[in-house]
Amino acid sequence: MESQRARRSLAGALDAQKGFMLNPMYRRAIADACTIAVVIFLAFAGVAATHSDHLTELMHRWQTRDGGAVSDVSFALSQEFVRRPRAFLVAMSSQREIWRTWLEGLPNDTFTVYVEGRRPAYERLHADMLAAANRLLTNREVGSLATELKKRLVTIEIREID
Repeated sequence: MESQRARRSLAGALDAQKGFMLNPMYRRAIADACTIAVVIFLAFAGVAATHSDHLTELMHRWQTRDGGAVSDVSFALSQEFVRRPRAFLVAMSSQREIWRTWLEGLPNDTFTVYVEGRRPAYERLHADMLAAANRLLTNREVGSLATELKKRLVTIEIREID
């Protein structure tokens, strides 16, 4: 008796599910939900591509920098590290010369304040970079670069030029 009731209950549930799937209103809702999911996926893929393109452009600008642009490009690279630290270090791992020169130049190129009143922004950037590097120290892929960056950052004192 109990098993017959269970079978009828299961059969009823399956019929209800078929009815749900056959109802045009529900099919439309499911199609709309799928469309929204695809749009969201493509939007995030575009954001990732935009970030990658921006980082690639900054790395190219660093590679071809001249005296006047050094501080601006170095500061922008530092901001990119804060925004997407793992992606930044992955990109730098394949561009060791850019990585080395940027890292060596951090004290003068990024953390020298030339505009009065901007010191708090530089202090915040320094703290954010240190926090991001600390989060990646144990990452197998980029942990060694995060360690190099952290070692460099802890030695840096922000300077102001009057």
